[in-house]
Amino acid sequence: VAEFSIHNAASKMKVAPDSGGISVVNASGNITLNGTLEVDLANRTNTADLVLIDYGGTRTGQFAATNILTQFWSADIEYDDVGKQVKLINISPPGGSIYRFR
Repeated sequence: VAEFSIHNAASKMKVAPDSGGISVVNASGNITLNGTLEVDLANRTNTADLVLIDYGGTRTGQFAATNILTQFWSADIEYDDVGKQVKLINISPPGGSIYRFR
């Protein structure tokens, strides 16, 4: 997309990454953020940083709230204006580690 905007404070951007991540929003121009970011980490199998938005222009605003919908998970949002990315960082599952048993 050329530009990406979430202007309305009542708007929501919902993401549900799995082990492969998500389809990143790629904006060649400016982005405007407002509203709420909702993240469902139930199918996430790693704690690597997760890029949500790549942009080529400037960023205006930020999400008014970030809600992690998956119980006991946590994450922070980073607005990296130098790297032109909005991403989740410090992703932490319940208990702090992910274990897979077969």
